[in-house]
Amino acid sequence: MHKMLQQVFGSNFKPFAPKCYYAHYGSPASVLVFEDLKTEGFRLADRNLGLEMQHTLLCVRTLATYHAASVVLYKKGEDNFEPFNCGVYGKNNTKDLETMFVPVLRDLAVEVGTWPGYERFSGKLHEIADNCTKMMLDGVTRDDNEFNVLAHEDAWINNLMYRYSEDTGEVVDLRLVDFQTCQWISPAIDLQRYLLSSASAEVVQQYEFVLEEYLKVLRDTLKALGHEHLCPTIDHLKQQMKKRAMFGLILGIIVRSVILADSEDFPDVDKIMRNEGKVKFSKLFLEVIRKQLPVLEKNDWI
Repeated sequence: MHKMLQQVFGSNFKPFAPKCYYAHYGSPASVLVFEDLKTEGFRLADRNLGLEMQHTLLCVRTLATYHAASVVLYKKGEDNFEPFNCGVYGKNNTKDLETMFVPVLRDLAVEVGTWPGYERFSGKLHEIADNCTKMMLDGVTRDDNEFNVLAHEDAWINNLMYRYSEDTGEVVDLRLVDFQTCQWISPAIDLQRYLLSSASAEVVQQYEFVLEEYLKVLRDTLKALGHEHLCPTIDHLKQQMKKRAMFGLILGIIVRSVILADSEDFPDVDKIMRNEGKVKFSKLFLEVIRKQLPVLEKNDWI
């Protein structure tokens, strides 16, 4: 995909992932060797605050470029996409989903029920906990009548390496890392995964603006690659975003409950998977949820 994009954009091409110097699959051991992005000035963003608009726009533009290239590659039929028919959150992992996800959702529903004016959200969270596995599976089930791409499927803050201007401190570049969970499915998987696990509530509130920017870059890239006719409409993408909202919400709650945990209460995931521990919600996590739930309701996502 990098070669395809570089041929079209030339010196204006910006890679969406680190360079791969060596790849071997098989005996005696499978090996991947990538460039060290840290030496190029890339680093993780602060995950406590929720990424603001500039980080978000850079992310969705990068995803749009990657998605567009994957669509053209698929259309050409030169590569085998069959290994990407199923993702990591498929039917084989339902037990793990129930063990880890459901208790966190139930505990959060109880907590939210104690907040004045938030009682309606408590009931909705209990309903999500009761139907968590089905909602997750529905979210990762591909519909071939939709616009599909090779989704990263794990596009959250820990898999986004940003580079900042030495002069102004502004974010200027991005690389996606960790492509081990890719799936051929709706791009809404990546967009909701990012928005509801990594972006600030203020950004989520402006999701239509974010979606329009994604669509603009997607269309421009497809046009440059000679396949503009494959670009979906904004209404089609909005429908996909609503359809995959529960997938993003559930993962967002689980991820943020862990990464925003207080250091002294950081959850032991192994113990949780053995039903020997639980996640303790930090004040920061609860404040994020307090801001996010009304925004999700306004977007008609919950």
